[in-house]
Amino acid sequence: MLVLRRRPLESILFDGGLKVTLAGVVDQRAWLSLSAPCLSAEVVLSPVQSTASSVCLALRGPRALTEEQDGLHLELGGSADAVVLVNRSIGDVLHTSGLTLSLKAIEAGRAVLRLELACITGEIGVSIFSVTGSEAKIGIEAPREVRVLRDEVWRELEAANAGAGEAWSESDLAALSATRRRP
Repeated sequence: MLVLRRRPLESILFDGGLKVTLAGVVDQRAWLSLSAPCLSAEVVLSPVQSTASSVCLALRGPRALTEEQDGLHLELGGSADAVVLVNRSIGDVLHTSGLTLSLKAIEAGRAVLRLELACITGEIGVSIFSVTGSEAKIGIEAPREVRVLRDEVWRELEAANAGAGEAWSESDLAALSATRRRP
């Protein structure tokens, strides 16, 4: 499991477009924001309390929550001030457009959430290891083929790539091609 320290508004990015952001820390509880192209709206949640086989999740801003045969269905887009507490046992499923969330396990008192998204092949595991002040240690499990990057590293890569393209000219190509000619 990859463990990263994040401060409020710092993100972890995944191939496929998933962005996990530390939305904030309130009363020693970390709030995570999940966003992705396949989600109709941002999902904001916090594991409030864990037992040996269940977790109480706080969900911010649900418009509606309904119990159906295949699990709990969450409709997003409600008031950001509204918070709903939901108990989930290991294996219980919570569905929303583009995301299936379930409790994978409880490890050392921490809830490990399983995220399955329409835009990512495989499942992602997310766990909050600890909260110190306004900083949280977030554990990530992802398939080998899914790159996981800190947001600041991604921005550095984008800037380097953009800078490399700006300095290019046709004379560079001619010079490169001249050095590659064979006798």
